[in-house]
Amino acid sequence: MNEIYQHNAFIMDITNNWEYVKKMVKKYGAGQLKRVDQLEQQWFSFVLQNSMKLEEYLNAEEFYEKNMKPLGTIDVSTGI
Repeated sequence: MNEIYQHNAFIMDITNNWEYVKKMVKKYGAGQLKRVDQLEQQWFSFVLQNSMKLEEYLNAEEFYEKNMKPLGTIDVSTGI
């Protein structure tokens, strides 16, 4: 469950910073990325480790919808 939570947290961060992250990845591909801070490094590593091609998504919403993982199910009768 913790891995799914972390995955989804990165998806939400990238979605919320969509244009910035796309520009950063594009600069890397062109050999123009010089420095990144710790948070940017985490986003970048996540995108690379998960073989995500951001240019294949129409927008942040599509990226979000296709990459969020379900946290599990809740039994309505017990709430668990």
